[in-house]
Amino acid sequence: MKVINFLINNWDVIILGIIASILTIFLQTVVKIISNVLTYFLTLRWNLRRLFSFVDKEDIYVISGSIDKYAKKEIALLMGPDASAAANLYRTLGDIYPDSKIKHIYSTTQQSIYIDENIVSVGGPVYNICTKNLMKLLRPIVFFDENDALNYKGEIYSKSEERDEDYGLIIRMVNPFATTRKALVIAGCGSHGVLAASMLFNKTGKFKNIRKDFKKKFGFSNHLLNKDFIAIIRCRIIGNDVTDVVFIDVTNI
Repeated sequence: MKVINFLINNWDVIILGIIASILTIFLQTVVKIISNVLTYFLTLRWNLRRLFSFVDKEDIYVISGSIDKYAKKEIALLMGPDASAAANLYRTLGDIYPDSKIKHIYSTTQQSIYIDENIVSVGGPVYNICTKNLMKLLRPIVFFDENDALNYKGEIYSKSEERDEDYGLIIRMVNPFATTRKALVIAGCGSHGVLAASMLFNKTGKFKNIRKDFKKKFGFSNHLLNKDFIAIIRCRIIGNDVTDVVFIDVTNI
């Protein structure tokens, strides 16, 4: 009876105590989740901004190559993985540079568009004249030969259908046609190599360990000083997608 009387006499206080405890636990959980989410996105945005190395509020052009001989007039045709790479880069740039105008355009074999702007050139030199113009200034350091094999530092990397293997190339440098701007080349021996190279800049959790691999290969001082670089990536081919993306070489330029 004493217990029942105590509960009856103090029911309001007990209920308030229970509600306060529930609210405290709820708020602690929500605050922790929000804090973790904000930390993740702010850290990710900072890391990706350092990787791209563009200046906020400046226009950025994502330039895709197009396969002219298979395309009808005014229609750009891309290989599936190339298109995925361009779309991923476009979305990521829009998210981490909200005050910049991000424009996706197509380069043909007959012209070079906006070569003197901040550019992300997606695709190899055969179908992307922008990539061709940028890479010819780095020859013989790095180049694609007549067989689409990637030549770098005395090593030759080529796509292999038998091993379901492809290689990607990333070049980040000062735009040689406008030294106050930056240029990023995302290329590959095949279109899967292009997609694999774009994964370094992917804002999703897919292949999130490759940024750690990049930092390790690049070296502490190069990463700290955020030096421009050339990187070679290997991947395995699965349909129009890639897996097992790893860095083969990363050096500063």
